[in-house]
Amino acid sequence: MIGPCSAFTYRLIPFKRLFPTFPIFFACIFGGVAACSHTSARLSRKDAALLRLSKGDTASARRALQKINWKKSEDPEVILLLSRLYRAEKTIVGRLKSQQLLEEALSAFPEDLRIHLELGKTYYEQTFYPDAERCFYMALGDETTACDAHHCLAVNYFRKWKRNQQFTDELERAADHYEEATGCAPADLTWAIERAMCCYCLGDTSLSAELCKEIISQDPTVTKALFILGVIAYGQHRYEESEQAFRQALLHLPEEEMETFLDIAILLPTAERIEYEQASKADRLRMRKLFWFARDPDPTTPVNERYLEHIGRMFLADLHYSTDQPRLRGWETQRGKAIIKFGWPSRINRTLARVTTNVIDGWAEFWTYGAEVGDWQLVFVDEFLNGNSIVPREPAYEHMAQMLVNSAASSSYEPGAVDIPGAFDIVSFRNNTLSGAVYLAARVDADSLLRSLKSDALESYLIRGVFFDSSWNERMRFADTLSGPDLMPIGELDDKWLYAIKDVQLPFDQYQVSCALEDPFGETRRIFKGTVTSRRFLSDSLTLSDVLVYRDQKSHPDAPSFERNGRTFVPNPGHLIEEGERLSVYFEIYNLVQYQSSSEYEVSYTIFEHPEELEEGGWLWLARGLKWLAGIEEQQTPSIIQTATRRSFETPANELMAINIDPLEAGRYILKVSVFDKFSGEVAAVSTVFTKGIWEIEPY
Repeated sequence: MIGPCSAFTYRLIPFKRLFPTFPIFFACIFGGVAACSHTSARLSRKDAALLRLSKGDTASARRALQKINWKKSEDPEVILLLSRLYRAEKTIVGRLKSQQLLEEALSAFPEDLRIHLELGKTYYEQTFYPDAERCFYMALGDETTACDAHHCLAVNYFRKWKRNQQFTDELERAADHYEEATGCAPADLTWAIERAMCCYCLGDTSLSAELCKEIISQDPTVTKALFILGVIAYGQHRYEESEQAFRQALLHLPEEEMETFLDIAILLPTAERIEYEQASKADRLRMRKLFWFARDPDPTTPVNERYLEHIGRMFLADLHYSTDQPRLRGWETQRGKAIIKFGWPSRINRTLARVTTNVIDGWAEFWTYGAEVGDWQLVFVDEFLNGNSIVPREPAYEHMAQMLVNSAASSSYEPGAVDIPGAFDIVSFRNNTLSGAVYLAARVDADSLLRSLKSDALESYLIRGVFFDSSWNERMRFADTLSGPDLMPIGELDDKWLYAIKDVQLPFDQYQVSCALEDPFGETRRIFKGTVTSRRFLSDSLTLSDVLVYRDQKSHPDAPSFERNGRTFVPNPGHLIEEGERLSVYFEIYNLVQYQSSSEYEVSYTIFEHPEELEEGGWLWLARGLKWLAGIEEQQTPSIIQTATRRSFETPANELMAINIDPLEAGRYILKVSVFDKFSGEVAAVSTVFTKGIWEIEPY
């Protein structure tokens, strides 16, 4: 309107009267046009920056925003966008630029709480935590910024608690702010899982589980929610639920992080860890399976409680001990490694004091393991108060650092059932050219059952088993119930033992076997583990089955038995031979050369004293025993030798022998059976261990 009105009045006013106002007139017109042109350019740069941000081009967006004179524009949005872009650079220079810009803008827009909030975030990333906290509290005054401010305060208080994990009031404040933040932003699953983790650390597992289930219902791939549910289920002995949650969590992790959870290097002593790390990928996978099978409290169940404990420890170590300065995952810190290896200590004492002879001050933690005070300790010092506590680097504490590296891992798992004494035997025979028969026999002490059960009779008993092949793939799993005539009142059980027998047909291979006997109420349980191999039956050379040690059926008419080649055998799990009883054995001979429909061979039975554990130490006698079983003979004097020559018309031939061991004193012995084929000249041997005397509790 100004421009056209001035042109119209120019015709009515004399030029001389208009001339003094002419410069003002043109200044008004051109000034207004210039102002309009500047505003248009400024808006286009902002829109261009937003467009480039939407495409992920932060560099171009930042350059476009830098060209805008925000002081003249009086547009705080430009400041907020540019400060976030500076901070997103994740550099010291970028954070300083963001701080400088926001502090300058705060003087121009002191009432804009959005600037307070952004400045608090910049301070937080610069570790200026008190300044950041002050800005966040300022931002609570506006409902447009309060939600974000509550979340920032919650993160800050949770960080403060993690630094020393002593002052629960900080954790409670974090929980309160998380509740406010998630209340005004219920769709933000990131905030929700942070709140769930905070509640778990606070000890409110019911609320934490409720939050995690709600998160999973909206997004089943949130791994932290799955891990928390798994940890909570494990702590409540709901192991199958724990396994399911952990399995889903691991599947949704990035491959590298999943490998970190599955890797066992952190659990191994130095020598074993070096061997493991130098192995091929296939060998490492095999070693993992062997590692977890050996530590599975009950391999016959669908879950491995010790493995679940490890996965839970990995997650909790990361939850409690991950740090931002320096940026470390929990399992990379020394305290995290201690949790993963040894579990939670029985007591933690914390103090802010000097703990070494040199000038090393800091926040110190004394971790005590064991039921008694001072069983053994670990000391960690946070010298720089950044949350990363380490074992002091001094000679007096060197053994603690070495313990974290060289010691084997330990478990805190406690089975819910009473472990009752028992014995186990496993033998293999060849059925045909493709498969063999494996016989499992187990027995448990009836007196221990009587003391542990509420009833003096059993209506049923459970037997479970599992077979893993040489590649540690599960090949067979079974579960049976013993009832009716197989069970009697405990006081009438044969020799005060409860028996269980199972025979299975499997292809030739080497198997790791585990068997469990358990009452229906889960009050008592006995776990057995062993190894059986039938791979040698693939050979065309002279081969022997395992040696079956059995008992006289006439002396034990009520004991369970099984049939083999038309004969009935009562197994002797534990191979205990009582005083006055003969050592009864059975084995089969394969691939004997026949001449005129018969074979001829020489068989010898040799008994040696078993290497003494008490006199020579566990490792030495075990090494000697393994050498002997492998056929590496040492100079030992046999206690008993019996030799006989046989002619057999059966295929395969078999041997039944009852050896008089009355001359032997009570103790443990090795029986070696060898066969010489007179037609082929081949020799084959097999060994087993037995005990003579009174066996009160355990076999061997």
